[in-house]
Amino acid sequence: MVFKDFAQKVTVDPGWFNNGQLEAIEDTIKRMNNWIDEAKPKILNIETVWMPYKQSFDRTKPIKITTSDAKSYYPIQVFRIWHEE
Repeated sequence: MVFKDFAQKVTVDPGWFNNGQLEAIEDTIKRMNNWIDEAKPKILNIETVWMPYKQSFDRTKPIKITTSDAKSYYPIQVFRIWHEE
């Protein structure tokens, strides 16, 4: 069993006065469906995963949120397809 991830792409990088922006979730699903149509994997499960990325100087990270511990994180939604190898 293996998996393939489809994450939302960053369309606007976050910055000092900009929270950034991610592609529409429908576009992410469309990319996922195109891969399924082409690769024709035997799918075992599809799940949604929220991947946090800690704040860094890399401005290609997705939208920033700040938690009560005063640390900044960049969450991104990922569709994970589990399939047979």
